[in-house]
Order: sequence, then C-alpha cells, then structure tokens
Amino acid sequence: VWGMLALAAVAHYLLRHTGHFRRFYYVGGNPKAARLSGIPVDGLQVLGFTLMGVIAGAAGLAYAARVGSAVSTVGVGAELRVITAVI
Repeated sequence: VWGMLALAAVAHYLLRHTGHFRRFYYVGGNPKAARLSGIPVDGLQVLGFTLMGVIAGAAGLAYAARVGSAVSTVGVGAELRVITAVI
C-alpha cells in the first residue's frame, strides 16, 4: 500500500507540475489536436505504454514476493474483486 501511495504521489507531481508529462493529458484528450499542435504523439504513446509495463512488472514482483511464488494464472478473476472494491 505504501509503495502504491508513493507511486501515486510521484505520478501526480509529474503529471501536474512538469511540462513533459502534462502532454499526456493532451494526447489522451485529443491525439489529433495534440499532433497538430506539435506534440510527438507516437513517442508519448510508446513512453506511456512502456511506463505502464514497468509499473505492471513491479506490481507482479511485489505480488510474487508477497505470495512466495510466481504462477501465471494467479490473477484470473481478480478483475471482479477490483471492480467491487472500487464501487
């Protein structure tokens, strides 16, 4: 939980207070308008997917460390628990 909160705080700071990461808002809102305004949309999309892959990998490592094993089917059905927790 503390790691997730720290990651959320860092992401909030980067998205709100740095110009480079603020461009993610523009690309997510309207990629065509962002491209026309000179923002490298393709590069930001690659960076966004790469960052999400790194974060997902870190989450997998943390979960494997908690459980004590790495099984490829461990997250099957977890989507419904997460949706229930959010609602």
